[in-house]
Amino acid sequence: MNFYEILGVRPNASERQIRQAFRQAALRYHPDTALGGGDPHRFRLITEAYGQLRRQPKPSRTGSSGFAEPPSQATGMGGFSGDGIPMTLQELINCIEFSENRYVRQIAMETLAAKRKEEGLQYLLDRMQNSNPEMQQSIIGALGQSGLQEVGPALMSMVGEPTIEISAAAIRSLERIDKDNRQVVISRLKKETRNVRERMVAPLHQLRDLVSGAPPVMGQLGEILVRSQKLSAEQLEVSLLLQRRFPLLLGQVLRHLEYLSIPEIQYAVAMQRNLRY
Repeated sequence: MNFYEILGVRPNASERQIRQAFRQAALRYHPDTALGGGDPHRFRLITEAYGQLRRQPKPSRTGSSGFAEPPSQATGMGGFSGDGIPMTLQELINCIEFSENRYVRQIAMETLAAKRKEEGLQYLLDRMQNSNPEMQQSIIGALGQSGLQEVGPALMSMVGEPTIEISAAAIRSLERIDKDNRQVVISRLKKETRNVRERMVAPLHQLRDLVSGAPPVMGQLGEILVRSQKLSAEQLEVSLLLQRRFPLLLGQVLRHLEYLSIPEIQYAVAMQRNLRY
């Protein structure tokens, strides 16, 4: 059984190309993705092929001349293949609209965004504006691909959403598109601290501060994280500005922004407590 042929990639395909080819083929043949029920047998074959290729040693990229050869391109458009026929925009949209499998929908969104076709991006942007919060987060995540600057203004508008989940998801995607977007986010958040929304949450901040002694504790935690190089000064500024909009502890904001893992936050909090007592 030729696993490369099943996935439609060349023997010297990179790990990324193999993964992309599997995702494309999985979307085409998964029983949940096609209106006609997909192809369970073909889906099992590509799953087995992907599993085998992942376990194989990486192929050498050095040719007979002794020089490194350029990586080959997987068959099909955009590095995707499956059976050598790239999925159309409509097929990907069908996956998003009709599949009950959340994982399949997410891959379809990411694939649609990766194609960078105006029609596909416009569909995602329109769907983002007219969906439930769970779908909005998924689309925002799919749009956060490096260099996809054209969706920046739409994502920036989501930073001002009234839930921490959506706002943080938009910030994460903007930073993935371009790290320079972080400064734009900071400017936007600073501006929002002066609007009506900030005044509305002020009583909640005051109550939190009375109960937990928040300002000095949060300042100390931030200093610990920056000093230990777990967090950059810019990341801390984004976190503290976002914290002003939501009555959350700094660790919770950091978790939503995915700047630190939960164990890293717990370790920093433990260090903070040791310093206080």
